[in-house]
Amino acid sequence: MDFFRRIFSKTDEGFTQTEQPKTEQKTVFISYRREVSSYIARAVFMDLRTHGFDVFMDVESINAGEFGRAIQHQIAARAHFVVILGPGSVERCADEGDWLRHEIETALDHRRNIIPLLCDNFTFAGSEQHLTGRLAQLSSFNGLNIHHDYFDEAMTKLRTRFLVQPPDVPLAPLSTQEQRVIRETIAAVASQPAPTRDELQAEALFRQGYAWQKDNDFDKAISFYDQAIALNPQYTKAYYNRGLAHYYRKELPQAIENYDKAIALKPDYAKAYNNRGLARFEQGQLTESLADYDEAIRLNSTYAIAYNNRGNSRAASGDFASAVADYEWYLLLGGGREYGNQASIEKIIQELKVAVESGSDQGLSDTTRRQFVKLTTGMLPAVPHEDGIVDGETLFQPNVITQELMMIPDGVTRGLPVEPAIALEQKLLTYGQATDVGMVRSNNQDAIASLVASNRSDNPRPDFGLFIVADGMGGHLDGEKASALVAQMLETEVVSQIYLPLNRAATDDSDTPPISESLVTAVQKVDTALKQAVPDGGCTLTAAILVGNLMFVAHVGDTRLYLINDSGIEQLTRDHTLVQRLVELGQITPEEAKDHPKRNVVYRALGQNDELEVDTLMRRLPPRAQILVCSDGLWGNVSDVELREIVRNPSLSPQEACNKLVALANERGGSDNISVIVVQMPGV
Repeated sequence: MDFFRRIFSKTDEGFTQTEQPKTEQKTVFISYRREVSSYIARAVFMDLRTHGFDVFMDVESINAGEFGRAIQHQIAARAHFVVILGPGSVERCADEGDWLRHEIETALDHRRNIIPLLCDNFTFAGSEQHLTGRLAQLSSFNGLNIHHDYFDEAMTKLRTRFLVQPPDVPLAPLSTQEQRVIRETIAAVASQPAPTRDELQAEALFRQGYAWQKDNDFDKAISFYDQAIALNPQYTKAYYNRGLAHYYRKELPQAIENYDKAIALKPDYAKAYNNRGLARFEQGQLTESLADYDEAIRLNSTYAIAYNNRGNSRAASGDFASAVADYEWYLLLGGGREYGNQASIEKIIQELKVAVESGSDQGLSDTTRRQFVKLTTGMLPAVPHEDGIVDGETLFQPNVITQELMMIPDGVTRGLPVEPAIALEQKLLTYGQATDVGMVRSNNQDAIASLVASNRSDNPRPDFGLFIVADGMGGHLDGEKASALVAQMLETEVVSQIYLPLNRAATDDSDTPPISESLVTAVQKVDTALKQAVPDGGCTLTAAILVGNLMFVAHVGDTRLYLINDSGIEQLTRDHTLVQRLVELGQITPEEAKDHPKRNVVYRALGQNDELEVDTLMRRLPPRAQILVCSDGLWGNVSDVELREIVRNPSLSPQEACNKLVALANERGGSDNISVIVVQMPGV
């Protein structure tokens, strides 16, 4: 069944019952391109709600897993589909994977009343090359021109003429709970002030600047961005794009100034940090560029381009071992496949490894030698590869390293997977695990699994570890069966699809797919098997694979994984719960979430969705750090401060720490099953 068709709570009694709401004609779905139409989309949203329409507007990225399923449901459940089109809206629709294209195609599939809102003199005739295939049908629908200068008049026409047509086919039913979740999700939009005319005009000017930037006319683009910012000084995206335009004009100080403003307005703007790093890099500010790439990666640990760019800065700084590791991260994250340079970067990495081992560049091929440029100014020349003007990433090829920098001392730690500087007897992983029924439940629906493989020989390999916590749901026995099956099957899949191929690759140079990719595939395979074996059951899951000091995580639900070290405790996974969504939308505080009556409502789990979305992350772990994986029966009763205090206690082994944590959770009432795994990383 599709996402949100079953919003479920983890109770022994089973799933919450659902009801179907009455079909209503005044229901609207708004589809738009966030980068260029967010203000006008919000204005349309506000106007329709004011006039009694039930409006859904996707306030999160389509790539945010479960929200994509909700979007498909909402299109099927609403009579009218309003799509906002303007400069910059349809260029990516030619891509079969584009999310706006998928929304329009879904509306066509359900024969919804489709209404194109045309902004900034948009014409279908000028967009034929982008609206290919079924999207060409858009031009056959009656469109409505909408402009900030006559917005009210256009909205009156939209409400009284375009939104009165009944749907051709019945609307899809939605559960009462789904309606409630959707309403709570979009409440954040409804609570915001309606966009002003200045903001709407600024966005129109931004779209014009975007169109000129796509045509590489950066002078005109900057002129329109200037006007947009004059009307809306808080327009983060305009600063970002103006910085990109200055960057392409090689006006680096101006680019940095604009990225500074964008970051000041949006401190978690990873792409702005990446682009500021590029500009600083070209100015020869290697230390500053490294700091920017570090921050971009901290904000987005799967940001492939930032790893590649940081590799260039590290290479220019003479840190070749770290540079190679960054290039390998770039490949692990799929950057090579996405940008079509997988083979060339793999070749460069291998040659650099040989150069690092030999302390000489004599083994470099002529092709690579021609790519290496002697540094005379302390910076690397730019070889940009655009990833779309709006996103603004620039991909640098690792192709500019001097002969002088190739000479590095013996004994320097190399990039993954081999780290010869770590003594073998100090590399052994240690761990403990414990699970307990708690003080209230009659059976234990949690399941845990741990597996560690260590090799000591003339051809040593990094230690390998697999750690799984699954928390069952779906009734007294079904939850227990579901979690046990998931833990057992995933352990088998990881051994056969990841561990054994890694061993083969270590001895015969076999090609192996990225570990993160294989881990997601394994989880999805287990999910399919679970639906067949236990159709009324489900479970949450957090699974971590360690290869040396590199960690790969797959996560679904509200089990958690923490990183604990000298600096503190960090929750690396995100809870897929209703209360977490409310916290993220600012509807409740983290303190209110702890006692919220719906704190156990989980919206993503294995065995419960037609298509399972799996969160993934990769992390290089510091020496002597601990990993804690646990179910909500532990973290719901023991604070983060207490978790760190017990796990970090030097007098306790990992197993003793697990036992003490379970005992403490039971002392606090033990209202749920309790499961925990503690992994101790080796010291150096």
